[in-house]
Amino acid sequence: MNTPRPVFLILFALLISRTPLVARSLPGPDTLRMTLPEVQKKFLEKNLLLLAAHCQVSAAQAQVIQARAFNNPQLSLEQGLYNSQNGKWLDLSPGGETALELDQLLHLAGQRHKAVILAGIGTGLQEDQLYDLLRNLEYELSTDFFDLYFIRREDAVYQLEIASLHQLVADYGQSVNSGYVSKADLMRLEAQLLSLQSEELPLLRLETEKEADLQLLTGTDSLFILPEYSTDSLKLLEPAGQMGALWKSALENRPDLRAAEQRVEWEQANVLLQQAMAVPDMSLGIRYDRAGSYIPNYNAVTLSFDLPFFNRNRGNIMSAKDMLQASKLQYQFTTDSLQEELKVAVQESADLENRMKETQATFLPDYQKLIASALESFHSRQIGLLAFLDYYDSYKETLIHYNELQDLRLDARARLNYVAGKAIISY
Repeated sequence: MNTPRPVFLILFALLISRTPLVARSLPGPDTLRMTLPEVQKKFLEKNLLLLAAHCQVSAAQAQVIQARAFNNPQLSLEQGLYNSQNGKWLDLSPGGETALELDQLLHLAGQRHKAVILAGIGTGLQEDQLYDLLRNLEYELSTDFFDLYFIRREDAVYQLEIASLHQLVADYGQSVNSGYVSKADLMRLEAQLLSLQSEELPLLRLETEKEADLQLLTGTDSLFILPEYSTDSLKLLEPAGQMGALWKSALENRPDLRAAEQRVEWEQANVLLQQAMAVPDMSLGIRYDRAGSYIPNYNAVTLSFDLPFFNRNRGNIMSAKDMLQASKLQYQFTTDSLQEELKVAVQESADLENRMKETQATFLPDYQKLIASALESFHSRQIGLLAFLDYYDSYKETLIHYNELQDLRLDARARLNYVAGKAIISY
């Protein structure tokens, strides 16, 4: 029987050898090959959200400079318009009226110093928001990188089978006319091909979305991004044994926890500032009057301040104290949430590591032996095409699930680093 088995066997041999394949034909000039460190470097240099956040930190630092500044002195000039005694307009002679007054506003009770402290804490809060944005975007970057890498590997499996089936359909079409194979086998192959192409479409859409996300995060305009990564050196992890280190790192490095702590400090400083603002400001000045006082060339010192009869800043003080209590509760909630988040992340990672350990030990090797045996049986004509395709589909699904498990496993490790606020888990 003149069947096109050699072509199919060659393609399938590539599949079971797990040779790295690219899912689509990528144009060279438009393809950007990047490892994870290279992606992270480009992200830090070109991500627009990070650049905007840096500008916001600079703006907060400028507010500290502004808070340190003293109020400007105020100069007042009074000049007589018309001297009725000598008939002169704007009389600048010794007999004309000219008055000068210089005033300086002084904040009492350490208001300026407390405002500087408040602005400094505000700068720290803005920096923590920057670091929290960085932490979230880095987590998104890592998961998108791994997702795209394994999506391409999964698509490579589909592409390999689709290519082999295209060739088989063409060869079987010729063999049907010659009477070597049945029309039913050809129709079965055509149905299998159509099914695979339909299965691949959602994967291609997801691949495009992940690629677009990476392009946006890294600020690159390359048409294709090809992640370069190898799972060969990836060792099994015991997340439960890392719990202590992860919790310590989270307490020290989580920017949202630091922000909640600094929010408490900010509210404490604001209470002190509002209490200080209950003390009225004082204005100190000097005055000169050439001809308008009881003596010529009158000189005086002026002192003025509000009398705190009606407004003692009570409402702002009460509001600041309530906000302080709210910030303390928010800090406690953030700490409790972090602890639960870490437990969930560790458990999820441990479950995936255990599944990977079982798969690597028994499941995947057994399937490799099974498909190798099926390949040999098909080559020796002990089983037919349809039976071999069933074996092949089963193996294809196994490889896809294995890649998905690897992807979830790496995503879980990225999640551990995300929760810890620092990259302490390697991948």
